[in-house]
Amino acid sequence: MVPAGGRIAPLFDVLLHYNLQAASCSNGDVDLSKIFAGTLVERDPMHAVTFAENHDTQPGLAL
Repeated sequence: MVPAGGRIAPLFDVLLHYNLQAASCSNGDVDLSKIFAGTLVERDPMHAVTFAENHDTQPGLAL
């Protein structure tokens, strides 16, 4: 559904961030064919903003 005004805002794909983080800590025990499962990239890739880490966080408080 397109909101009033016809514009769609891009969204940060936080679930993909968590999937990538879990994969990086898995010691190789991860099925990369499922890395996009449930993510915005899977559902709406044209409006998903991907990121690996947020540089604006304090140590211990990263996403």
